Amino acid sequence: MGLRYIERTAPVAGAAPVRVAYAINRRVGNAVTRNRVRRRLREALVAIERERPSSLRQGDYLFTAEAIVAELPFEELKRMVRCATERAYEHG
Repeated sequence: MGLRYIERTAPVAGAAPVRVAYAINRRVGNAVTRNRVRRRLREALVAIERERPSSLRQGDYLFTAEAIVAELPFEELKRMVRCATERAYEHG
């Protein structure tokens, strides 16, 4: 799983403070698998934010993923997403 993060210090008119996009390649699988990966990543972000409100910084996030994301236990996926966001904050 990969993550690109771009910090936004000034609010963009009409934009949410946190914007998230998913780039799931066709090599991951068919449309059903790609959608499952996208839903699982989205739910992991929601769960992280629910556990620690405002833990996601304002900015733009672009997640990429491999097929294994569809099969990982949810707690493991959540840990991976949390680690990816923390690394992204460190490296900008």
